[in-house]
Amino acid sequence: MTSIQRHMWVLALGAVMLISTSMAEAQKLSPEQVRTLKLMSSIKNKNPGFKIRLWTEGEKLTYKIGEQIKFKFSAEEDCYVYIIDIRGSSGDWAVLFPNEFHKSNWVQKGQEITIPPEGGGFTIDVQGPAGSELVKAFASVEPMFESLGSDVNSQIENKGGFATFSKGFLVTKQMAEEAEKLPEKNWTETELNLAIEADSK
Repeated sequence: MTSIQRHMWVLALGAVMLISTSMAEAQKLSPEQVRTLKLMSSIKNKNPGFKIRLWTEGEKLTYKIGEQIKFKFSAEEDCYVYIIDIRGSSGDWAVLFPNEFHKSNWVQKGQEITIPPEGGGFTIDVQGPAGSELVKAFASVEPMFESLGSDVNSQIENKGGFATFSKGFLVTKQMAEEAEKLPEKNWTETELNLAIEADSK
C-alpha cells in the first residue's frame, strides 16, 4: 500500500482512493472489507461532461517498496475535489483531503496539482506488501460527498487533522448513492493502476 508519513499537508485534484488489491492483503480482508473495495471500484461515470487526468511523476506505473511517489492531477473544469485512503489491510478510511489544514476543496480548471506539493513538508513512501494498487480519482462541479448521513458522521474520528472511519462499507455505499444523484455531465472519475514490487536489496 501507499502510506503518508507524519507532518503532512495534502493538496490534490480529485478524490483519490488508495485501494490495495494485492493477493497477500486480500487474504486478510473480512467480507465487509472486500465488499468495500469492490463497491468503491465500481463507482463509474460512462458519460462525463469533462475529464480529470491522473498520473504519477515521470508517468511511472511500477514502484518498489520504500520508493517515494508523487501523484499529479488536472481537470478540465473548476471542481470540488477529495482524497480518500482506504487501507486494504484494515478496511479503515482516512480522508486526506479536505482536512483541517486545507478545508477548501475547490480547484480551478486546468490547474496542475502535485501530491505532495513542492516544499509541502511530507513525502509519500510506497509500503508493502508487493502487489497491485488502484488509485481512483473523482471530481465534481458541485459538492459531491458533503451530505453523507448522520450515521456516517457519527463514526468520524479526528486523528492528526484527518478524519478517519472504521466502517468503510457504509461510507462507500453512501458515496455511491450520492454519485447516482448527480447528472453525469457534472462529475467524472478515472483510475490509475500501479504495480508494487518488493525491494531486491
